[in-house]
Amino acid sequence: MFNFVVYRKFKSKNWNNMSVYSRIEALQKMEDIEAKKCGREKMKVEIAPFNENLLGRCDYNSKTIFINESLLSTPRMQFLALIVLFHEGRHAYQYYVISNSNHISRFSKAYKWKQNMENYMHYDGQGKFSYYSMQEVERDTNIYSIKRLKSLHFWFRNEDIYYRTLEVKLDEMEKQKFLAKKELGLFYKWKVNAKVRKKK
Repeated sequence: MFNFVVYRKFKSKNWNNMSVYSRIEALQKMEDIEAKKCGREKMKVEIAPFNENLLGRCDYNSKTIFINESLLSTPRMQFLALIVLFHEGRHAYQYYVISNSNHISRFSKAYKWKQNMENYMHYDGQGKFSYYSMQEVERDTNIYSIKRLKSLHFWFRNEDIYYRTLEVKLDEMEKQKFLAKKELGLFYKWKVNAKVRKKK
């Protein structure tokens, strides 16, 4: 299937008339495109009844990306669903890179990802959120997912919700940086990395 056929499914005039099953099918086709583009293995895309604080999750063992079902059943959420798909797909790429490298240079991104994944910091609603949001693998996935959605501008340039989704996600990233400086100080990246190393 040509990529543009898949992209068109996310236009509001098409998305709004699709069932939840058809929407997850469209996300699966987008994941297939993404996996090929990144040179990694495909992940299966499934919906999950997560609470509102968890939009997606990548399970490396089952090779599955889970998407919060509310993104598929609520109107005008298709581009947020794409952001989540790209975010979780980037996690799959990070894992693929570190799992298929015999020697990882100490000065590479993959080395930082490996260290972070071995000492990943979850957020349970307590403590400082910045230790979660500013760790290497999360910052990388957030930057990548926004960049990837921006790359599809040609196909969605007439969609107001496309611009709104990008605006919200960019604003969210800025707020995370502001919060990190407030919680951890100006050298927040160093503090996060130090905590990852200490956790090890």
